[in-house]
Order: sequence, then structure tokens, then C-alpha cells
Amino acid sequence: MASYSLALICVGFSLLLQTVLTEDFLEIVLGPLFAIYFLGCALHIYAIHERLHLPARWPVLISLIFLGSIAIFYFSAIEHQQVYSLLVTSFTTAAIFLHRPIALWQHRAKLKIDRALKVLILVVVFFIIMRAVLFSFLMQGDDPLSSYDGLWAFTQLLRLLVDIIFLSLFFNGAFQEVVVRLSQERNYDPLTGLLNRRALEQYLTKIKNQPSTQKAVLIADLDHFKQVNDQYGHTFGDLALQHVSQIFQQNIRSSDKVIRMGGEEFLILLDQCPHAKALQIAERIRSSVENMPLQYRGQCIHLTISVGVSFFKQSDEFEHAYNQADELLYQAKNQGRNRVHFQPNLA
Repeated sequence: MASYSLALICVGFSLLLQTVLTEDFLEIVLGPLFAIYFLGCALHIYAIHERLHLPARWPVLISLIFLGSIAIFYFSAIEHQQVYSLLVTSFTTAAIFLHRPIALWQHRAKLKIDRALKVLILVVVFFIIMRAVLFSFLMQGDDPLSSYDGLWAFTQLLRLLVDIIFLSLFFNGAFQEVVVRLSQERNYDPLTGLLNRRALEQYLTKIKNQPSTQKAVLIADLDHFKQVNDQYGHTFGDLALQHVSQIFQQNIRSSDKVIRMGGEEFLILLDQCPHAKALQIAERIRSSVENMPLQYRGQCIHLTISVGVSFFKQSDEFEHAYNQADELLYQAKNQGRNRVHFQPNLA
């Protein structure tokens, strides 16, 4: 936000001085003025890259600012070639906006509004180049740019409208990112990156009025987690929770959800899942945890989990299914751990 605000100040200050200064004095300071203008363009695209989490290349931007300013001073104050000065201004601005074209094109924006920002960058560059080509064609004779004040003012108005759209998209994108970040802080567990209890409540509210489909509840709990913490320390305990969280996510479908309920207890919701499929997924998760030891300080430390499996169809049946899965989990622990327990009539 600070970069974008500074960009607007630089561009506005440069254009204001170009308007109020006399022609004789303007010729002398035109190079520094356009350096400020190009700096504003560079800060503009830096702010956009920052929004997209894409690093800008300042050495390239500074080189373009320097070369563009020198060229404009030469063609304006020495050669007095307005056409060349206009072309240099336009193509330098376009080069600043597209100083990393391949990276910008390949970058995958998460928000739709950020994808719109990428498209608008291309629109701005196209507009700048086309305007430069148009006026260079009109000014082939000795006519100065002032002969086309009306057309120039119209194109400036169009550019202003595009900049207003740019500004709107930028601030809306920044606002959306804040909303997404706050949502993640509210709904995601900071240690594992999994959903938390609040997210579970929102999910149950969301499916309340949806058609009945069979859903599976898997409650998984790390075996002997207290002893693991006592033996290796809490740092290892955090790593163990992150390790099994990754295994859970690797072994479920995109429509399923993994929730950290607290401590070493996890809840896995399998959507539209028949009995046999749910048991297959539960066993695959248990086996993966057992067969994928955690590397810690040169040691291979084996972990295991116990799992209870139950089922429900409507959101108001979830609490009963959860309690049933929790009871089955403790049966699994009491009968030796590292196993999956489910209702016998579902075998």
C-alpha cells in the first residue's frame, strides 16, 4: 500500500510540474522530472508485484529509469524531437510495467481480482504503445504535440479512467487478501495448517440444508503422544503433529476435510463415502503413519495412530456419530493401539 501511494505521488508531482513550468525552464529539468515519473511507474509495478507475491527486479527498473530519463533529455533539450521524446516515454513506461513478462505470465494468482490486475497491466501497456504510435504518425510533419491538444486530452482521460480502475482493483485486492488472511487465522490451526473447530462448525452449518449423503467420521489419535513429548521434547511433539497432518492430507480426497480438534486428536470427514471406502481410507492412513517414520536429529522415530470410524447423513446426526467414533477410538487404544475400529455390522 505504501509503495502504491508513493507511486501516485511521484507520477502526480511529475505531471503537475510539467503543466505549470515554463517551456524554457522545463527543457532544463525535463530529465529529472521524467526520472521521477518513471520512478512512480516503477513503484506502481513494484506494488502490483508485491500484491502478487512476485519479486520485482530493481536493478532492471533503475536501469530503465536512468536510460529513459537521459534519452528524453537528449531528444527534448538538445535535438528538440518531440516524436522521439514521446516514443521514448511510452516504450520506457511499457518496459517498466513488463520488466518481468515471463514470470508475470506464468504466475498463478490466487484471487480473481489479482488475475484481473495482471490483465489490466497488459491493457495499460497496449494503450501506452498504441497512443505513442498514433501520435508519432500524426506528428510526421513539423506539427508540435500542442496541435493535437484535444486528442491528447481525450487519450489522457482514457488513461486516467484505466488508472482509476487499476486503483480500485488494487485496493479491493488488498482488502480481499486481508479478509482471506483473517479467515485463515480464524479457521485454521496455526501449527498444522489444518482446519480447526470453528471451521468444523461452519461446515456443519453449511451442509444443514443439503440433500442427505453418507459421510464418514474418522477420529484419529496419536498413540503414546505424552510419552513421545516427555522423551524427545515439545519441539519434536510439534514436528510429529505436523508430520501426521501431512500424511492425513495426502491420503484423502479433495472433497474431504481434516480438522485438528486439539492436542493429538484429529477429525477426518469423508464426504459421500460408502462404508467400504471409508474403512479403506482409514486403514491406508493408519498404515502410512506406521510406515513413514519421522526423521529427527539423525533418528528414525516410528509413530502410530488409532482410529475410530462412524457414519452420519444429516448435520444433526454428527454429534452422535462423533461420540460413537470417539468410543470406537478408545476401544482401539484399549485393545493394543495402532488399529482401526468400526461398528462390527459394517465389516
